[in-house]
Amino acid sequence: MRGVTTEEDANDTLTPLAIALLALLVLAAILNYIDRQSVSAIAPTLRKDLKLSGAKWIRRSRSPIYSAAFWAARGSTASVFERN
Repeated sequence: MRGVTTEEDANDTLTPLAIALLALLVLAAILNYIDRQSVSAIAPTLRKDLKLSGAKWIRRSRSPIYSAAFWAARGSTASVFERN
């Protein structure tokens, strides 16, 4: 029937909280992309100012990847903060 909403139909709509969380995730992804692009654009200046060789620059620029791999290997970050 038209105008009658079933429970299944009600669950298909996005709540304002879900929309806000999705917007925050998109904003975080955009900021992450911009940050990565700007760091790569100024990398030669940073290497010169910090007096880093190519190998040292690579080690330092890959440290976030190593950190993410460590936490992924642990299973999840949520389990680290669980209280027993």
